[in-house]
Amino acid sequence: MSSRGGPIARPEAAPSGRTIVLGADITSFADVRRDDGVHSYLRRTMYGTLERAAGASRLPWPRCRRDDRGDGAMIVLPPGTRAAGVLDALPPRLHALLRHANHGTSDVQRLRLRLAADVGAVNLDEYGTFGRPFIQVARMLDAPPFKAAMAAADADVGLLVSDHLFRSAAPPAWPISRDAYRPLRFTCKETRADAHLWLPRARPVAR
Repeated sequence: MSSRGGPIARPEAAPSGRTIVLGADITSFADVRRDDGVHSYLRRTMYGTLERAAGASRLPWPRCRRDDRGDGAMIVLPPGTRAAGVLDALPPRLHALLRHANHGTSDVQRLRLRLAADVGAVNLDEYGTFGRPFIQVARMLDAPPFKAAMAAADADVGLLVSDHLFRSAAPPAWPISRDAYRPLRFTCKETRADAHLWLPRARPVAR
């Protein structure tokens, strides 16, 4: 602890500079049916699936800073991390892992994650990390149209990407189809912005 009573953040444990910030939020974490045991299960499952999906997506999970938020997390990726790993590889892998984890579970134990990503300057002081990307990610996670789209799709995972990150990852730097995303404009508190939404594609109905 510091002399001022706050936690000391080790600089080597927190990437600083221009980089990608990824936020994760557990949907309906405060549901009154969810007790401390369920909360613990959801948190363990969230971190476990994020770590496995990041590894499968060739993202440097061990070098990421992970700031816990109780019902989610803020993850700071090392500078130089390719946006394609976050925007292209991570969502479908996370979707597959969550479908497996949720198979046979009750609605109370079902883990559904909203993810949001932005890029920008990340700063570090003795209390932790801060910067504009954290504010933007928090607003995207709470954006009503994002929550509504997740609910309508009954999806286990959704990713909302800031327009700034989406444009900076444009081809040829980002060799994937943009058809995986659709535009979404939102207002949340003082933030009014354009973003891009990834949701799992609906499976065809068996006939």
